[in-house]
Amino acid sequence: QKFQDYEQYGVKEYWIMNPDDVFASEFYILQNQRYEQVYPEEAKIVHSSIIEGFTLDLEKLEERLRQF
Repeated sequence: QKFQDYEQYGVKEYWIMNPDDVFASEFYILQNQRYEQVYPEEAKIVHSSIIEGFTLDLEKLEERLRQF
């Protein structure tokens, strides 16, 4: 339900993070009033489509999560 609500109200970017397996996380951007899934680059880096210069390095995130 959240997914449809976010889409309906124009949330431009939607990230579903899986703390147990960051590589199973999902990333969506709003295109033409519908979400389209985006995939990390080959280097496992996701770029925000709305926050200029913001990236998420999934390998580094996984390393940090293992410390907890």
